[in-house]
Amino acid sequence: MEHLDPNARVQASAQAASTVPSRIGLHAGEMASTHDLLYGLMLKSGNDAAETLAEAAGGSVYGFASLMNSKAWSLGARNSHFMNPHGLPDEDHYSTAYDLALIFRHAMNYPMFTDKMCIRDSLKGASKTDAHKKGAVAIRSFDAMQKDGSNEVPSLPNRAVPL
Repeated sequence: MEHLDPNARVQASAQAASTVPSRIGLHAGEMASTHDLLYGLMLKSGNDAAETLAEAAGGSVYGFASLMNSKAWSLGARNSHFMNPHGLPDEDHYSTAYDLALIFRHAMNYPMFTDKMCIRDSLKGASKTDAHKKGAVAIRSFDAMQKDGSNEVPSLPNRAVPL
């Protein structure tokens, strides 16, 4: 978001267009706006959109991962290392809940990000206007996940990060 104009049009490479498993259906050579790619990334978890944006912002997936790592470090996220823009498995790609909360808190400063979150919430029945006015963001706590059995991590330190 810091390195691309939301109205800029970027081209999907063959590598980005072939990224699986979750895709928005980009084809090699296809042009799309940064704005539309962000929607595809956030609303459909489009890994092809993530790689296209990464290549446009960082010159390559590796270049973008380097930007991500620098930004994470500057935000205080010291227990994270990113290798790609979508989180697909890589031995050297890791983070903690605390670090992700720090990064998420920073992302909330960008209307381009928060607008897409409100739209995603509105698709689930919440009013975009009401959610935006209240700054509402629903995040399930680890305690809630443990109670319903959906948390595979046996125990994590409880570190609250004000959003």
